[in-house]
Amino acid sequence: MDGADRRAPRKAIRLTPALFKAAGSGPVTLTGTAPTARTGARGVLRMTLRPADRLAGAGVAPGCLVRTRDGRTGVVRPPSRAGGDRVAGAAGASGSLDAWPFVALTDDGTAVDVALGRADRFERLLFYADVAQGAADFRGPGAEAVFTAGPDRTWRVPLDCAPAPAGACAVALLVPGPGGPELRREVRWYRARWRTSYRRVLARDYRFA
Repeated sequence: MDGADRRAPRKAIRLTPALFKAAGSGPVTLTGTAPTARTGARGVLRMTLRPADRLAGAGVAPGCLVRTRDGRTGVVRPPSRAGGDRVAGAAGASGSLDAWPFVALTDDGTAVDVALGRADRFERLLFYADVAQGAADFRGPGAEAVFTAGPDRTWRVPLDCAPAPAGACAVALLVPGPGGPELRREVRWYRARWRTSYRRVLARDYRFA
């Protein structure tokens, strides 16, 4: 037996499918056991809440807390959800992709866009779902956040295990990673309480304040 035969076999390396999604291989679901995806650093990352018609009708709106490396913080959310903001530094309600905070609502207010080409300026972003006070029960089959970054990169985050009534959900974080921006599933629910600003609670819990 020669020296090569006596060497110990190399350990197998487990690759998480969500981290290494092949182009055109279809959507990847981020779960508790595979919670992270590399988004790449080009184009626009979009979060959409689905099914959009049912969730919008139930008073559910998307939003995003922003913290950039220069220490500035802000919140991007529909103007109708402005009450109780104590997070925004210079961020305007609907944001901008061409100027700080490089995060913006779509024109119809149903999705949040992030300029991935500016990802080197982000310390962290928190995508969330805000449920209007007195809204219908959020729970139901098929509720999810869908993240897209071009035609062949899609990640699904099922919004399951919602309390009744729900007030808000921290959906996912976007943070710097060794291979570029990383999307990390959170799905942390907050039970509805009267006159509570969930943006303030989220900012406290995720250190945006």
